[in-house]
Amino acid sequence: MSETKSTITVEQIIALLPETVSLYYVDYRDDLSERLNEVQDAIHGNPEGLDDIFMDWDTWESVKYVLDELKSDIEREFEIEEEDAEELMEEFEDSIRDAIYDRDDSTPLKDLLRNTGEQVFFYDTGMEIDGYGDDLKERIRDCKKALKIPMENKEHDQSLSDMCCNAGYGGRLVVYFTDDLDDWINIDEKINTIHFSRNVTVAIINNGNGSGGDTEICHSFSLPFNPENLFLDKTVSYSYTYEVCGMSRDWCNGTEVTLLTKKTKKKAEKSSVNDHLEKEKRLDKVYKDGGCTFLDMKYTRHRNMTYINNFPCGNKCLDCGTFWID
Repeated sequence: MSETKSTITVEQIIALLPETVSLYYVDYRDDLSERLNEVQDAIHGNPEGLDDIFMDWDTWESVKYVLDELKSDIEREFEIEEEDAEELMEEFEDSIRDAIYDRDDSTPLKDLLRNTGEQVFFYDTGMEIDGYGDDLKERIRDCKKALKIPMENKEHDQSLSDMCCNAGYGGRLVVYFTDDLDDWINIDEKINTIHFSRNVTVAIINNGNGSGGDTEICHSFSLPFNPENLFLDKTVSYSYTYEVCGMSRDWCNGTEVTLLTKKTKKKAEKSSVNDHLEKEKRLDKVYKDGGCTFLDMKYTRHRNMTYINNFPCGNKCLDCGTFWID
């Protein structure tokens, strides 16, 4: 039905918009594999880095398409000229744009997380295991205590013994598993328990010097859940999976993980691995700013190295003096 421009309301115009629109497009090749540090921060409750990803994403073309379609619908619905339709859209531009964004059903973050695929995680049990020079039986007892294995149960003692012996420098006792990233972002605050079952992969890892040992046990147990004790292995150097052992990400697929809400007063203390992450960030910043740090043993954070062939032989950074003995 034909109407005059002056009688057409913004509500009538907005009613012509589709119920949903998609303003963000994520190609199947787009993922967050180069932004895992931001994902790690989001897992720990700091999503600002992920939010910033979309600050530079341009929705201009998507919005323009919706506006062009709307203009045609206005002309047809109210039987008015194109010029009058354009004037109406200019008059109500802010309200129309707000309505378009309110109807946006695109999920760019979810799409990017899905495209990134399964990743290797580890959860810190909170137990520090000593290295060589300390009683092996005591180390096994510490492992069994952390993994909720009764002391009288000897079924896993040999596997735990092998793991402890391979982890000569000791380290944190952790549980490894693989999962999609999306399941670990914005976890319900009521979740307070993490449960492991099936063929659980456990390891003693020392991220400071890149060493450790692992084993697999058929066992079920629960731990108090703290998101700050959950880590993407790729974001922690030296990562046990990739930098220490050079394994593929399916090596710990046997671990089944479930998040639960239980009546419990037990709380997990924040993992010391977070201190390691903060130290790594500081060292990365020094390198990014053009320098390097004495006693930083990560080769990739030094630029000017040479090999010293005199005893003791090894590589030396000529800028800061860090020395790697062969």
